[in-house]
Amino acid sequence: MACACVAVAANAQNVKFYHGNQEIAKGSTFTVDEVEESEGFGGYLLHPDVTLKATNNTTVTVTAQCTTGQDIQLCFAGDCVPGVTATSPVVTLVAGASYDLAYKYESFDPITYEVTSKITVNDDITGAEVNSIFISYNPNSNGVSIVNDDNNGIEYKNGLLTYNTESAINFALYNASGQRVIKAGVSGAGEFPTANLVPGVYIYMLGDKTGKIYVK
Repeated sequence: MACACVAVAANAQNVKFYHGNQEIAKGSTFTVDEVEESEGFGGYLLHPDVTLKATNNTTVTVTAQCTTGQDIQLCFAGDCVPGVTATSPVVTLVAGASYDLAYKYESFDPITYEVTSKITVNDDITGAEVNSIFISYNPNSNGVSIVNDDNNGIEYKNGLLTYNTESAINFALYNASGQRVIKAGVSGAGEFPTANLVPGVYIYMLGDKTGKIYVK
């Protein structure tokens, strides 16, 4: 029995979040930068394009906890569950299949304030946390979202783009037009300020590793 439980838990650890084909790293913040006008609701809607995918068949629950205190909705696996904290029914994820997270926030008035939620996937057998991310919309912030990272050593913290390397390598940041806006040789841990960057998508190169960030 112990071996079976260990196997189930190991399988559950392979559940990952995605935006399109890009994995959202565990523990990171996915930044929502668009608000839709909801035709049926007659108001405004946050509905980020985030999916879940497992590499092995596994049974989980998903919880959305709004850390900024709004009533959100989690419609994962069918039924919509509202509240500041919402937990889905037990769901069996089929290996390789993609499942819409169906996390939403709706308002009759324009959303001019921050809405942030922690999304957690828990193993239904052990109750252990399998994966978690934050989903955040903040129109008053100059935040940076790591669009794809793949553990490249780049992270956004407190208004700074931080890096951590094992050796001396080159760092470069390019805007959407291909213009280089930052070039530096880096080694160990360090940081670059982002306050002067124009909002948009940027491509970074850290040695032979590349990725994207979104500045809003």
